[in-house]
Amino acid sequence: MSEEAETLKQIVKSRGFYLGPYNGISEVFDNDPWFRCFYMEIAALYGLPVSQKHAYTKQERILSAFASINISIALEQNIKVWHPWWKEKREITPELAEEFCRMYYEDTGEQVVPLM
Repeated sequence: MSEEAETLKQIVKSRGFYLGPYNGISEVFDNDPWFRCFYMEIAALYGLPVSQKHAYTKQERILSAFASINISIALEQNIKVWHPWWKEKREITPELAEEFCRMYYEDTGEQVVPLM
């Protein structure tokens, strides 16, 4: 593990999840436009509603909640992958979301959002 990745891991472990001035994944999602867009792009990659606002049926609301939990876990556990993208404010594209998901799969052997 690189020194930067180890430092990020220690920071997350000691302070909990944070990004910039925001603490907790909900606060980061609500206040950081780059993070929110990246998160939504991952949901879109899986063909799931990108938020509860885009979930019109009960089934879509359940799928959105399921995706939300799994995406949050993946992003929190793999901050070393996407944090450099956040720092440089890399343009968020479907390809960037796919790259993150592919790297997550190669690292864990699991999909970000498990197939049901």
